Amino acid sequence: MFTAQQYRADAIKYAKLVRTANGPNEVREFERLERSFTELADNAQWVTDNRNKIVQSTEHATATLTPDPAAQSTGLVLAFSSNAALSAENCQRLEALANQYAGVELTSDQKQLKRKMVSWYSTHCMHRAAR
Repeated sequence: MFTAQQYRADAIKYAKLVRTANGPNEVREFERLERSFTELADNAQWVTDNRNKIVQSTEHATATLTPDPAAQSTGLVLAFSSNAALSAENCQRLEALANQYAGVELTSDQKQLKRKMVSWYSTHCMHRAAR
């Protein structure tokens, strides 16, 4: 997983590329990438700062998970940044989450969230497996 510093370095790289872009389309794309990597850096920093508040799963977990809603929202932001450049990374994150929480009993809210994530995965990641 990338660190906040690595995401910030990429954001800075795209901010510099804006100054040398060839046309307005390239400027918009570099600005969009800069914003995306800045948001990812902010999210990664939040995870680092709040690691003690995040529910950790064990391989054979049987307890019902009740994560903090803020942690759940941050996880969604990280998993669903709708950025084509990061689509493969988002797919890998969802695959890692599926493995991490395999066998864990979920609440009804978590099951609903899981259905949304599976739907997103089916739409955005299944074409990767077909290649």
